[in-house]
Amino acid sequence: MFDKLNKKWITKHKIVTVLIGLCFTQMAVIGYKKYQVYNNVRAYLINTKGYKAQNIKKIKVTHTYLGIILGPSSYPISVVFTDEPNALYQYAGYDKIYQLGVAGKPNEGKDFKYFEKPNVSK
Repeated sequence: MFDKLNKKWITKHKIVTVLIGLCFTQMAVIGYKKYQVYNNVRAYLINTKGYKAQNIKKIKVTHTYLGIILGPSSYPISVVFTDEPNALYQYAGYDKIYQLGVAGKPNEGKDFKYFEKPNVSK
């Protein structure tokens, strides 16, 4: 009887250990991908768009599973620039970064300085 209970106990603990291991692996993969997206966005803003590194105040990359289903990316990106601290620019993508839009207030009622007008061709 104890042998049977011992086997069940060992089996349950193996399953729990595997599940915990999978959770930690997923957390590590997501953390690494967020790091890659951060670097891709920074390179896009500096190298492709020509913005200066000192003008970038903050880049925040988050992860969401709903983004895969409902949105353009599972890694939404928020960027704040030093000369427009009240504007929050939203980007998406992984390898190819693109701007989704902007929220907040532009400086002194002017247009948003870093807003990328959509390229609509008919």
